[in-house]
This record gives sequence, structure tokens and C-alpha cells, in this order.
Amino acid sequence: MAVPVWGDIVSLAGGLAAGNFSATDLTRAYQTRIERYNPDLNAFTNVCRDVALAEAAASDARREAGKTIGPLDGIPVAAKDNIAIAGLPWTAGMEVRRKIIATEDAFCIGRLRSAGAVLLGTLNMEEAALGATTDNPHFGKTHNPHRHGYSPAGSSGGSGAAVAAALCAGALGTDTLGSVRLPATYCGVVGLKPAFGRISTRGVVPLSTRFDHVGPLTRSVRDNALMLEAMAAGDPKAEGSTETAPGTEFDPGDDPSIANVKIAILGNHCGVTVTEDVSALFDNAAAILGQCGAKISTVELEDLDLTVARRAGLTLVVVEGAEIFREQMKTGEGLSSQLLMLLNFGKNATAEKQAESERRIKTLRDSFASLFENHDTVLTPTSPQAAFSFAEKGPENQADFTGIANMIGASALSVPAGFSSEGLPVGLQVMTPNGGEALAFQIARAFERVANLDMRPRVMIED
Repeated sequence: MAVPVWGDIVSLAGGLAAGNFSATDLTRAYQTRIERYNPDLNAFTNVCRDVALAEAAASDARREAGKTIGPLDGIPVAAKDNIAIAGLPWTAGMEVRRKIIATEDAFCIGRLRSAGAVLLGTLNMEEAALGATTDNPHFGKTHNPHRHGYSPAGSSGGSGAAVAAALCAGALGTDTLGSVRLPATYCGVVGLKPAFGRISTRGVVPLSTRFDHVGPLTRSVRDNALMLEAMAAGDPKAEGSTETAPGTEFDPGDDPSIANVKIAILGNHCGVTVTEDVSALFDNAAAILGQCGAKISTVELEDLDLTVARRAGLTLVVVEGAEIFREQMKTGEGLSSQLLMLLNFGKNATAEKQAESERRIKTLRDSFASLFENHDTVLTPTSPQAAFSFAEKGPENQADFTGIANMIGASALSVPAGFSSEGLPVGLQVMTPNGGEALAFQIARAFERVANLDMRPRVMIED
């Protein structure tokens, strides 16, 4: 039997349990795809072939002995290159870190190993995680699996591309203003920004400790819930880490009810200009959720400018980033001109500019706090547009919707909503109050089940 690399984690776990294939078979199948497709995609920066095969063999031995750990046991995954995997380069996409080797796993990687997952390697990203294109000046472009020469977004572009191209079953990214959810929408996969502290960021090269999150990218909603559940645990060594209550259930099941769930839609998308394709697919998704029993209402927030709010968030991110990378900035050696420009903007931001940014974020937070008093969730497009060509300048408003969640402290999930008229993926974002991942998964799974979309890249599904 051929190993079903396009299966989601739920189905792969079922195949392993039934003995249809082994973890070693599965790992080798993904490694074969990496060898075949990664030279063109450039999603992986490092592949740990022998170690991964040893981990897969250990999983097979556990299964043979009747000691399987859980649904992730034997499942091959990968992680963004700013997340430490012991023994592998830990670059954060930066030339100045090229020779740094991680001496221990990040907390989230340790949790995945404890769940039996097989680590395939590290994934390409935006330099220092500051940007949304994954055109890395030191490690090269990562191409969108749906169209070569197009961006997979960023900063977790390698993570989105690897999952979409079935080079791994799931991946980890980091999200500061949308860097998990943007690659998810551009690549046609599911991506989560969880509650702050839900997944410890210890062992992650920081950009903004205030806004940084670790989040999973997967091919289905239930897979995303499984990965979150494996990593959601308190980390006493990490400031801000929160303990997830024992027995917390994130898996929405196969047919969750969302009857009477109150969903808010932002009137005129709060002034953000979206493409016709995005608008049509968003309206279709909202209609499907309404058919599933959700109560949809349009809310006008006329005084709220999401573009201005996103710029305020970015200002505070680069202010903190300039402090984090202060030593590297002294000479600028090994830093691209683009990164230096952004960090210098943060370094030179006046106290007045920072205070104004804080006021704008407070306005955003207050507006959504009022919104969540009467609604369970807020629905938006994930991004105003689909993927763009590397030959074009990246749209400035990419993160206008995704940045909201980081700035107000909401949980947010992107789920594929379909394809644009040009055949490129478009995503739907489900935002819930901080810690509301379970509800976001239920809503997204209800949509996913009815929409029944095949988001595989058409150029890569022959095997």
C-alpha cells in the first residue's frame, strides 16, 4: 500500500494504528518528497534524515509493544528556523546566526517529542521573523506550492509551504502580527495563533515578547487541535506561560454543533480594501456558517481604522526588535539593508510615537472588548488578498486583519475558504476572546466539513 502523505494527521494516525504502514514508512515517504520538491520550493533549511528515521523506528517499537503514546506518535513534523531543535542550526533566518547550533529543544519541541512526533528538520522564514514575504536574503526565497514565483507569505513561509506541499504532516511557526495565519491563507492550510502563554515561547528567538506566539500549521482543523493539545502546558521557566487546565479538550470532533453561536462580521471590513475574490469567498463562508445554525450579524465600527492600528502594532514590534538585536545593529554586519531599515525605525521611534501607538492599540482593544460582550466570535478574511508574485511589492495591508488578535489578546484561527479566480488559496479568520481556541476549532470544523474543499496544490498531487 502506498503511504498516504496527503492524509491529515487524524487519518495518518488511524493508518498507523491499523498497521497499514509504519512510522518508518511514513517518515521515508516525506523525506522522499523533501528530496524531490524542496530544491524548487526551498521550504526546508535543514533536514535531519538519520535522527528522524531513528525517532520513527522508536515509535514503531512502542507500537509493537503496545505502548503508543497518542495520536502524534510516529507523525513527521517540522519547525520554523527560529524554534530550537537540539543539534540543528538555529538561525532565525539570520546570517549572523548561521553557525549557531541549538543545544536543547525549545519547550514546544520537547512537548512534541514527548507526544512521539518525528522531527524532520527546520523550515525557512523571513529574516528575524520581521516581514511577510519569505524572500530571505541569506537562505533564499520559499516559493508558494500553488504557484512557483509567488510568495507563501511570512514570516513562517517555509512552514506554510511545507505543509501545503505534503513535505510534512504538520509544522510549527511563530506569529507576531499574523506570521502563522498569513502563510496558512496563502498556502491553503490551517494556522493558529493561540492565546498568549498557551504555548511557551522558551527556545524561540524573540522579535517581540509582547506579541510573539508559537502556533501550528496543519492540513485540517482537527489536526491543529491535536498539535495544540500536545504543546499546551505551563512552563515554569517562561514568563507569561499559562497552565492549561487538565482535561481541556480542543478537538472539535468530526461534526460539531455551532447552533446559536453569535458571530460578528465587521461592516465594510472596517475600511480595509479586499479583493473581489476574497469578498465573494468570505460571503460564501459566512453563509455556510449561517446554514450551520450560527447567528450572523454585521457590526459597524466606523471610528476604527485597522490599517492605522496595524501600523501602531508594527511600530511597537520594531521598537522591541531593535532592543533585542541591539548588539547586531552596532555593526550591521550580516543584517540585510531591509532588516536594518526596520530595526532603525524602531530604534529611532520617539516616546511620543510609541505613546500614540499604545493609544491606538488601546482603542482597538476597547472596541473589540465591547464586541465580544455580545458576540462569541468575530469573522474576517485572513488577508485582504491572495498570494502575490515575488516580482511585485508585497501589499502593505496584508496583516490588517491578522494583527488584531495579537494586539487585543485574542485567539485566532485561519481556515481555507477556497480558491481565487486565479487558482490561489484564500483564508477565513475566526477570532475568539483570549483562550477561546476550542470554540474557534468548532466553528472552523463546521465550515470545513460542509465546504469540503480540496486545497492540495494542483501541480503536486500526482503522487
